Amino acid sequence: MPTRSEQHQTEDASRRAFEALLPEGWVYRQLSHDYGIDGEVEIFSNGIATGLIFKVQLKGTRRDIRTVRLSHDKAAYYASLSIPVLIVLHHGPSGRVFARWFQSFNPHDEPPAEHSIGLTFRDDDEVSAESVS
Repeated sequence: MPTRSEQHQTEDASRRAFEALLPEGWVYRQLSHDYGIDGEVEIFSNGIATGLIFKVQLKGTRRDIRTVRLSHDKAAYYASLSIPVLIVLHHGPSGRVFARWFQSFNPHDEPPAEHSIGLTFRDDDEVSAESVS
């Protein structure tokens, strides 16, 4: 019988949790080819497009950690984009969702490693439906 990997389950849970927090008029578009960006959000106000769009990279964990690692190449790619990138972490053990703009991370404040950077989410990075709108 086919099986569904834990990674796929975690990815789907993070997408569903993030989408559930978006205001009704906002549109999340999942990208079919994932090269470090999972999707994008277009913001509408009263049914009218605002022209505001941002990219989204979804992360999920089933462990009790709130740090995600990004390769230096991926971080350089995000930094090169003219559209902001929101890094979203779905913390499976608590069901909480955290988010920070990639552009807000200071690599000198984050746990360094040779091949990646760590992006740590604090309690005040938690997202709710109220904080998104």
